[in-house]
Amino acid sequence: MSKFCNQCGASMEDSAAYCLNCGAPSEVKQPQTVGAADQTVYEQSPQQFANENKANAGEYNSAAVPTEAVTVQGSGIKKLLPVIIALAAVIIVAVVLIIIFTNRSKKIDAQQLFNIEFAGPDGYGKVYAQLDIDPEFAYSEYDVYMDDYSITIVGEDRDDVEYSDYFSDKRSTLEDTYGVDKSEAKDMRDALLDTDKNDEFKLTCTASKETGLSNGDTVTFEVEYDEEDLEEEGIKLTNTTFEVTVSGLDEATSLDDPFDGLAITYSGTDGNGELTYNSISSKYDFIYYYNNSSSYYLTEGDTVTFEAELVIGDYEYLDEDDASKGYWFYYDGSYYIWPFESYSTTKDFTVEGLTPLTEIDPFEGVTFSYSYGTPFLSITDVYLSEDLDEDIADEISISIDQDYGERYDVGDTFTVKVYAYSSLADLGYKISGTADSDGYYTKEFTVDETAPAYIDADTAASADTAYTEKYENAVTDCRQELDGKWIYTDDVSGYVESIDSFEFLKSYVITNDATDYDNIGWSECVCRIAKLYKAKVTLDDDDSTSVNLYIVFYADDVIIDGDGTVNTDNNVDYVIYTDKDEALADYVTGMEGYTSSTVSGSSE
Repeated sequence: MSKFCNQCGASMEDSAAYCLNCGAPSEVKQPQTVGAADQTVYEQSPQQFANENKANAGEYNSAAVPTEAVTVQGSGIKKLLPVIIALAAVIIVAVVLIIIFTNRSKKIDAQQLFNIEFAGPDGYGKVYAQLDIDPEFAYSEYDVYMDDYSITIVGEDRDDVEYSDYFSDKRSTLEDTYGVDKSEAKDMRDALLDTDKNDEFKLTCTASKETGLSNGDTVTFEVEYDEEDLEEEGIKLTNTTFEVTVSGLDEATSLDDPFDGLAITYSGTDGNGELTYNSISSKYDFIYYYNNSSSYYLTEGDTVTFEAELVIGDYEYLDEDDASKGYWFYYDGSYYIWPFESYSTTKDFTVEGLTPLTEIDPFEGVTFSYSYGTPFLSITDVYLSEDLDEDIADEISISIDQDYGERYDVGDTFTVKVYAYSSLADLGYKISGTADSDGYYTKEFTVDETAPAYIDADTAASADTAYTEKYENAVTDCRQELDGKWIYTDDVSGYVESIDSFEFLKSYVITNDATDYDNIGWSECVCRIAKLYKAKVTLDDDDSTSVNLYIVFYADDVIIDGDGTVNTDNNVDYVIYTDKDEALADYVTGMEGYTSSTVSGSSE
């Protein structure tokens, strides 16, 4: 049956001599005399024992307080009792300290301290890991500059980003997270956010693989920290090596054909076509196009080269060790792969769809105008065929490609060039063949026997015949001049009183021996056809002397066409001599640098 303390009212065992709560005696007992071998001894009062136990352990331990007087037998037990009590007190204190320290050490899952983000296209993903702290707070409180991967990499709105409570700047959050008051919680946070000499946080984590990640890959993170420094602040990090499965990587669009958004429009006629195109891709506004070829004067089947340029500032290599594999980048919510080594690439396109043109050969049927004749022919101009439509001819220029003063002989070649104005294509025509770099079409022609030629021994007879009328006219003029003309020789002199006869003797042809026209003097002729006449006249002297006169009628530089037509535009002149040999020497057979011959069919 229980009883209660008279002093404090606490419940007591019936057999208890002292109150375990306050130490008051339950009743007064007189010492009892026992035998010499047995006695009741109180080394200390129950109150003293309870107070000492409380001071050592911080609270009362009912197991440590005797419920009644200790009865010992003999003096040996009595001597060991203080030692036993002291050992018990030490053990109790140690246990209490262990409990206190254990309760004070804060265990923190290291993974909760880091922000782990995966970004990039599936297969080429990249891991980003950093302390999960507000960068603004990191800079203002710890002077550490850092990006916020949640914002810069993932693209979250700043207002939606949440950071680890272990790095909070709010008192209530820190106290709740660390389970201590604000001052001690801040010390613990500062220990986690200790910096090195480079103003970087010491607490970091390293990924086993940082790039080339695919969804489903496992990445192991190793946390690096100073264990002793953290333990001094009562922090114990757990899960310092942890694994994270890669997820959230998006499929990327591979830009294998960056020209997919290029639209080229060809218009106009073949040979005079032009193209237009969009300078920015119709599918991807980060691709610009440039035409590296001409946009005008295009011909069906021409090749034009376009360049596609990627205008993205930030990109990542697909393979850090091999830049030729290309890049990946993030743009407007999507990932793209640029599989080219350079930021630009080219592609050839074939011009097509131009309006076909009718080919014409402007060299067909051309005619020429000449001066002089072979072997010193001068080609003065060239003309398009009269059969060519006038409207077409107006759009074509034609000329001879030659040096000034060029002369030609039979067999020599010369070049004719043609240029078509752009408006020719508007009429639906184009020049056949290929133009040179200046836009000219050319063709080589050869001087043949149809070209005008100076007369020679073979053609002199035709020329002689052709000039018959002109010679007759010249004879008439000469006869008129002789009538009353003063004639004198070493032997006789006087006026012509009468012309007794006027007869043709012989025709001659002479040709210049020069092979270069520049070697012919300005007063010299290239060729000459001459007729020798003899006139017998009577002078009005006392003896009515009869005198023979020799007259050379000649036409210089007579030209005959290949068809045998003789140009009779030249004048026929004449000279009068009283000596035949002298006449021939001066104007026919004796001319230096010339070859003379008798015209076939003429005789004296």
